[in-house]
Amino acid sequence: GADGRQLDGEFTGASTISGDGVQGGDLVFFSKRPTEFVARFTSISGIIDVTLFRDRTPLTVQNFLTYANRGVWDLTFIHRSVSGFVIQGGGFSAQGTNNYPRITQDAPVLNEPGISNLRGTIAMAKLGGDPNSATNEWFFSLGNNASNLDNQNGGFTVFGEVRASAGLSVMDALAAFQVVNAQSVNGAFNEIPVVDRNVVISRPGSLTLLTTD
Repeated sequence: GADGRQLDGEFTGASTISGDGVQGGDLVFFSKRPTEFVARFTSISGIIDVTLFRDRTPLTVQNFLTYANRGVWDLTFIHRSVSGFVIQGGGFSAQGTNNYPRITQDAPVLNEPGISNLRGTIAMAKLGGDPNSATNEWFFSLGNNASNLDNQNGGFTVFGEVRASAGLSVMDALAAFQVVNAQSVNGAFNEIPVVDRNVVISRPGSLTLLTTD
């Protein structure tokens, strides 16, 4: 107890003694729904914990959790990095050597704009000219992108934010890697961050990527 005393509790009656052998004083346990939902990104540069806005963007969070719980983002990687703007991932897998298959997309999720795209927020990527086209790709805002992304294409749905300064530091570390144009490997890799730029230049197609789980 709070006073440091041991608690007595016969969970199934006096026949199973777990206290002092006197009936009564059973311990009753209650389960509670969590007040916060947190997703953890484990990356080459460290851990980013993200608070998910389940109450404000329920469809988008459920869409995100569906992909995450299937494990399809294990060894996904940041495939787009734009200095001061965003780092983007969730679209491709690095499961094979020099083979980066696109992650299978579920049906698009309905857009849920309204939360500003500020530094440290995570939002869904989507197709131009189609507000309700978000599927499996997401991005972190490296700076304040509210003036650009809050209204563009129906507004980009922010569904979470980095919880602490340590996570922001990891986000910035991922954004600090050198970026190359690797369209020869995949047309979507024109702004892809890599661990060793010189290897990419000397051996086109050999990418050491910034993977996340």
